[in-house]
Amino acid sequence: MNQDNSDKQPSCCGGSCSATDVFCYARDCADCNKDDAQAALASGLVYAGVLYPELQHQDQEKAIYYLRQSIEAGDNQAVKMLVNAYLTGKMAGCCCSIKADYNKWLALCDELAELGHQDVAYSAALWFAGIEKPGDAVDSDIKSCFKRDADQAIHYLRLCSRGDDPEYAISALDILCSLLITGNDTIMPDSARLKNILKDEVAKGNQYAQEYLSRYFQAE
Repeated sequence: MNQDNSDKQPSCCGGSCSATDVFCYARDCADCNKDDAQAALASGLVYAGVLYPELQHQDQEKAIYYLRQSIEAGDNQAVKMLVNAYLTGKMAGCCCSIKADYNKWLALCDELAELGHQDVAYSAALWFAGIEKPGDAVDSDIKSCFKRDADQAIHYLRLCSRGDDPEYAISALDILCSLLITGNDTIMPDSARLKNILKDEVAKGNQYAQEYLSRYFQAE
């Protein structure tokens, strides 16, 4: 938790606090300071039933609320946990109060990808492109809803390519160009579309797109 709240810690926090005391303190910190990512994460995990399950505070909406608050405060662990919960209905391999939900997963992917979470965008892109498949841990209902989608794959590859991590960005552009030049079972070859996409990415300020535009369409 943030040091700003250190003067508010109960005296029992030296080791004799009960689970209830710790939870209430974390939740109070999260409610008082929206930037306290750790407090929000801890609160979300309690409501998810993963942390201190003996408290029996499982509540899906509250778990999502605090995990999202933690994400907004910059906690990448909360990102992975909420994405995984929507895909599997589990956290850290344990059942939790958050149910697997394809639509919520997809909406969260869109939101996080737009905010620059390249790992989320990259993973979604590979699934939609048919390069990778949802793993064994993914809920069976999610798998039944999931369909390959060329437009979604391209959408997520483009978002990934705009991020700050060059490894993700370059890999996304490599895959995008490969798919639109040679194609696969999901995406038909379309060099004209690729050229337009790269031009649009350059216009949007994508720092890597010009290199790919020059590489593949230099003679034009």
